Amino acid sequence: MRKISLVIFLTALALVFGWLVIVQAANNDFTADGDVTVELTGGNVTVLSGSTAESVVITDGVLTVSNPGSTSTPLFKLQPAGGGTVSIKATTSAGADAGCSTLTLTLPTAPDTYTVVPQAGQCSGGGGASGGGGGTTTTVTTPTTATTTTSSTTVTATPGSDIGSLDSGSKNVLTSLDTQFNFTTSLSQDSDNSHSAKVSSLDTVNKKIQIILESTPVTIDLVLGEIKKVDLDGDGVNDLSVKFNNLVGETVDLIITNIVSLEKAGLAVGDLIKTAKDSAVYYIDANGRRNLFVNSVTFWTWYSGSWSDLTYKGAKKTLKVISQADFDGLTLGVHVTVNPGVKLIKFQNSPRVYTVSLGKILQEVVKSSGDDAVAKALYSAKYKDKLITIQNGFESDYTKGEALTTTSAVPTGTEELEEVVD
Repeated sequence: MRKISLVIFLTALALVFGWLVIVQAANNDFTADGDVTVELTGGNVTVLSGSTAESVVITDGVLTVSNPGSTSTPLFKLQPAGGGTVSIKATTSAGADAGCSTLTLTLPTAPDTYTVVPQAGQCSGGGGASGGGGGTTTTVTTPTTATTTTSSTTVTATPGSDIGSLDSGSKNVLTSLDTQFNFTTSLSQDSDNSHSAKVSSLDTVNKKIQIILESTPVTIDLVLGEIKKVDLDGDGVNDLSVKFNNLVGETVDLIITNIVSLEKAGLAVGDLIKTAKDSAVYYIDANGRRNLFVNSVTFWTWYSGSWSDLTYKGAKKTLKVISQADFDGLTLGVHVTVNPGVKLIKFQNSPRVYTVSLGKILQEVVKSSGDDAVAKALYSAKYKDKLITIQNGFESDYTKGEALTTTSAVPTGTEELEEVVD
């Protein structure tokens, strides 16, 4: 099996944290070049350095490993990595038990696709064979590509309709004037309550709305793009954030998010967080979601200084370490992409080089043939000083635009970080 290394960016972050990410190589060969910790539904799992497989993918928090290493190549090994994980269980594509371990799980070498599931409890039943270090060895179940998707869903409100619970993430609600819709959400008083909302006033010219939320009526006024927090139960702790996201004709697009966990954790929009046991760093957005910086090079396109003296556009920032319980209570957002206009980027599986424009748009400046005339014309012969490399699995976070030419204007216009996670 030809090995494609999984690059782990530790560089200046080595003593503080590193981003450990699984990526699927274009030629379907995978090697973990360093221990790789991934966040899955139910907990975290570390893929041990040297593990090989035909492909490794993460989809919706599920890890899938196809054709893991054989006896002639390094085996595919995993360990629990916190976040509630006590043991790891693996199943085959047919759903058969492929092993379970509280220490190190080694996937079977029989060709198959294995699904890996972190568990909060001990292994039950016979489990897999005993592995090195006294742990049991087990096979791991299948995940897909390393793509994190937002928990937001879009619903269209009709008079009297129920848009469901807000506790599992944000909801985009498409509604209109005087259309009352219902929802449920957990409040800061730890009780489930049924509520309703409606747009009671709509100014399409000035793009202003008024919304009434009740049981106990709360009225808020919003202009397009504005976000306000709402205390639904009058206890002084905000329960929801409501954003006037868009206006098309007379259709109002709202984003409604339960922010109880954010408020209880004492977090604010723009905070940087991590847990004590895990290395990944997240940005808290205006909807109370945690958004992952996929690697260190992406992080440093937004921030400057050092970990003891972080700044964002001149403002001091602090990396907050929060409890696992507070972390688990936050809604998962999206991947933070590279700050437009700051760096040129390439992906590990291609010689193409791009500039990042507003809206996460990639515009080619070095061709697949290696022709770098455009890059030299726009950024000088030292353009490689601006170049950073991103793991292949995160290429889907961007959209391909038109290639630049030697006479193109150099894209500029650094965005606010909030705009790239919106």
